[in-house]
Amino acid sequence: MKTSKALLVLTLFGSACFSQETTVVARMGMRNAATYHFLDAFQTHRGKWIYPDVGYIDFAKNGYWEFFIGGGAVLHDSKRFTLIHEGFIDRAQGRLSHSATYYQPWTLFGYKLSQKVSGKTVYFPYLPLNKSARIQHVLECAQLEYDFKHFRAGAGYGGYRFADEDWQHKPYVTWTLKAGSLGELELWLQRIPRNVILGSGAHGSFVQAQIRFAKTFKKNQ
Repeated sequence: MKTSKALLVLTLFGSACFSQETTVVARMGMRNAATYHFLDAFQTHRGKWIYPDVGYIDFAKNGYWEFFIGGGAVLHDSKRFTLIHEGFIDRAQGRLSHSATYYQPWTLFGYKLSQKVSGKTVYFPYLPLNKSARIQHVLECAQLEYDFKHFRAGAGYGGYRFADEDWQHKPYVTWTLKAGSLGELELWLQRIPRNVILGSGAHGSFVQAQIRFAKTFKKNQ
């Protein structure tokens, strides 16, 4: 659930790098009420190293939340392509979590098709580290955006698979307001399968809104 971080990391490495940059990302999903809350903070050092990276996510009132910590690096950065990889230890908490513990290798591939058109893909699995954990696959985003100077707009696809269950398909549209030094405000409208909320016997889908805000603090050393 680190897509806003992906957006900010791409922005950071596409511009002149400060010695140290601290980014805070806050995100919330909404239907009739909040469906999840997400908070992430990470530092980038000299345009390459990303550490520490710590965060939290919960799923509203269902008795399950996760904490994660990790770090990584920019493996490649050019005018056309960016490749970033991080590793995380993720620990689930709450009455439904069974204290499941995971290793998450998180990978971002960003690319520019032109001055105005760019895209990114983010994928990470949940690799079990104890008996209560189950393997999971998260295609956080695979999207294209057009830059309209003061905002970006685009569309993409997300997907999720738990253990050996069927993939859940989550297409979306996205709009991002670029507010300069104030940060970036992003809005997603995403189709969510009903079985994500109601279990495997549910059918159909609903639209979930996601509001994402990110702010970077830059420091020369």
